[in-house]
Amino acid sequence: MNASGTGQTNLTNAPGADLNPGWSPDGTRLAFDSDRSGNKDVFTMNANGTGQTNRTASSLQLDADPDWSPDGTKILFVSARGARTSVWTMNTDGGGAVDTTQASIYDADPSWSPDGAHIVFSRDAGGQTFNLWTARADGTAKLRVTDAPGTQRNSFPDWGSRAADPTSAAGRT
Repeated sequence: MNASGTGQTNLTNAPGADLNPGWSPDGTRLAFDSDRSGNKDVFTMNANGTGQTNRTASSLQLDADPDWSPDGTKILFVSARGARTSVWTMNTDGGGAVDTTQASIYDADPSWSPDGAHIVFSRDAGGQTFNLWTARADGTAKLRVTDAPGTQRNSFPDWGSRAADPTSAAGRT
């Protein structure tokens, strides 16, 4: 799409909902979640819409909310494939999936730090009270950074746009 809003191109045309798209750091691919297979899964595709591939097809549980690592080698996502819904990390080809946050109840909304050394996510501490947490990229050294009272939800954290980095593909013009 052009900056004026013209030249829009539909990249997906599958049954179901295709949601939560995110660019790879080099700007050549997208990750998104879709329920086109009857289950919410994480897909990747080329920037022109070709090569749409289900990266979490082996999971029969919810897999959603993908976020590319700054170096483009990993994808964070939320999965209910374990006993609880946690933030997981996988290689961009779908292999090597690991339960990164090992949620006690429910973790969601993952995002990488710009340097890829840390992640941020929201965690339900019980009773629908969500707080923001950070951890190292491997899930260790978890630290709660907000303290929501009652049933307040702190969610959808973002470390900030990598577009401000002139060395990133997103920052080039």
